[in-house]
Amino acid sequence: MANDSNEGWIILNEHFNDQQKIKKYFFSKKQIKNFLNRCRILPIFYFCSDLRRNGICSKYLNVVWMIIVFLIKPTELYKYSWRECLPSESMRDNDKDTIFEIYQPKVESSFEIEKSNRTIYFRGYNGDITNRRESILNNFQVDKNTKNCTFTTSDGNWLKYYLEHSVDVIWITIALVDNKGMVRILNPPPDYKKKYKVITLYLKTNLATKSTFFGGPVLVLAYYLISHKLKVYGLNCYQNKKLSSLNFIEFIISIFFYARDYKSKDCVETSLSHLFFTFYFNLEENLEIEGNLDYFKNYKLNNFFTKRIKSIYLKNINKNVSKV
Repeated sequence: MANDSNEGWIILNEHFNDQQKIKKYFFSKKQIKNFLNRCRILPIFYFCSDLRRNGICSKYLNVVWMIIVFLIKPTELYKYSWRECLPSESMRDNDKDTIFEIYQPKVESSFEIEKSNRTIYFRGYNGDITNRRESILNNFQVDKNTKNCTFTTSDGNWLKYYLEHSVDVIWITIALVDNKGMVRILNPPPDYKKKYKVITLYLKTNLATKSTFFGGPVLVLAYYLISHKLKVYGLNCYQNKKLSSLNFIEFIISIFFYARDYKSKDCVETSLSHLFFTFYFNLEENLEIEGNLDYFKNYKLNNFFTKRIKSIYLKNINKNVSKV
């Protein structure tokens, strides 16, 4: 009987040790994903997976062709825009010294605005956030560390989320005004029973096609107009390294290729518009931007690429390259 008892304990111990071994070598889905990201395996997987989807192979081939056109004759790049988001020659605006002279922006609001110093955070920012009304958060989740901030968005799903959480939220509407004074609203405010604040940003432009004038840059412009000084953190457009630290080839790959760009297929156009606006933002004394879109701080990149980027959106490009 004693021997049977000992054998039972031996079996139980072996079973317990086996369970411990299983636990030792068990990894969560998040840990595996982080490991694959560190090894740069996951982006390659997404890229290969994308190639199997209908039309994706053509899309990547088109991006390669866009790179060639961008380097040789950027004024023709609009012809190869996947979603026709880049302006043709007749739609381009005149080159001016500042973004304000180019687009003559102005804002209207559904509420009284007090002009003050503000800080706006985008999701590329991973640091601490001051939990107060002057902190503007774009498409952030609500938690105990941010509930007193002001949230802002141009996305209907995020707006619904903020209204459900009863936080202070401001919807940004973008309106394009052509030379004849005709106004085209790109994203009218959604119709919800619960009231919310709205700021409408007007931009005077000849652009009359699908537009990438959404997201970070236009939000920065809208809040800059209602602020004495504006600090911006995390305006990265999915770039995880400072562009100023890259060489020529790395820069081209970073701004033209997104391994997970299988849904919108407009990351090239979005990337270029972000670089265009950020270059001009850098010239403003009361606007400070901390982010990764700082290619213009690299003399060689600035000297070679700035004119090309500007020529996509503007005509009569002058020969002067502004300060960095």
